[in-house]
Amino acid sequence: RAVSAINLLGCALLGLLSGIILALSEANSGGWLLTVAVAATALCGGFTTFSTAMVEAVQEPRGM
Repeated sequence: RAVSAINLLGCALLGLLSGIILALSEANSGGWLLTVAVAATALCGGFTTFSTAMVEAVQEPRGM
């Protein structure tokens, strides 16, 4: 349950950041937009992976 919520939040955050990046790319052009897009993907991926690992680490000793 918690893992699904974390992944859903990560997906929503990535969608929001992608929309912002798309809006910025229409106003400006430049190589920095690709860097921002990759950083946003890495940030959301790291968030969901780390959070999932921590939830599983906490639940493991309890046998849940």
